[in-house]
Amino acid sequence: MRRIGIFILALLAFGSCRRGALRPSNVWEYFGDFPQLPMASSTAFSMGGRGYVCGGWSDGYFSDLWEYDPSADVWTQKAQFPGTAREKAANFVIGDRAFVGTGGQLAGGERLLFCDFWMYAASTNSWSRVADLPGGARHSAVGLSAAGYGFVGFGTDSTGHRRDWWRYDPATSQWQAVAEFPAMERSSSFAFSLGDECYVGGGQNLDYQLSVDFWRYSPASDQWTRLPDFPGQSRERAISFGIGLNGYVVSGLGQGLVAGDTWTYDVKRERWVQMADFAGAGRTTGMAFVLDGIAYVGLGYQFRDLWLYYP
Repeated sequence: MRRIGIFILALLAFGSCRRGALRPSNVWEYFGDFPQLPMASSTAFSMGGRGYVCGGWSDGYFSDLWEYDPSADVWTQKAQFPGTAREKAANFVIGDRAFVGTGGQLAGGERLLFCDFWMYAASTNSWSRVADLPGGARHSAVGLSAAGYGFVGFGTDSTGHRRDWWRYDPATSQWQAVAEFPAMERSSSFAFSLGDECYVGGGQNLDYQLSVDFWRYSPASDQWTRLPDFPGQSRERAISFGIGLNGYVVSGLGQGLVAGDTWTYDVKRERWVQMADFAGAGRTTGMAFVLDGIAYVGLGYQFRDLWLYYP
């Protein structure tokens, strides 16, 4: 009888991990399916304790915005993104505002690219247009926030890949060009913010080769610093996110093969460590957002499943 009681308590403890009572470590857990169709190349972010998924492609282009409330365990469709429906957009969050822009779509066999940016306010469930990205239209760019600013760069425009880097100041609603990336141009990189700094690595370069180099950008000094190379298979279109002082890279497309591994970069030790493999099917063009120290990871080409990662 005592053993049965202990077993039940263990199950209850594990079942309550989403509510933050006790959590496993370095564990993947199936969460459920996204309420929309399978969706590739969406842009995702967290803000105000809720997760958001915007746009993407699934046999057509979407401008839907979905909000996940973990306290009620409910998805709610919110105000539609007012720009042209698109995939491969970039985003960053500053305070209680999210900024979404760039991206592209195929229309009549022609690739349309965008440089417009829009600000979403969850408190009023409304969008408003802000200044366009001066660096020009592109898809597959990097978008990050750090030190109270938004940063956007890299990606693919009508002539090839880019390596420019732009800072958005919410106080003035203006963009400013900052230190250009010192390595080769690239697109579809993995990226995350940790503390007040930005981290960018991998992706596809101008020679259509996949990269493993990894860099830190410091807004305080406006400088890029090369860090230890990514030790996993070189890749593009991976899923990436930051939790605390660790950045994570999951799955992605590498040398014609879809990866299913998970890697973390430890800022304090300045090293990469391989973690538990992604429990879902390997994929490209997926998304992630982080709530209460837990990553919600999934979607991607032909997928609508979502998984929790407990670091």
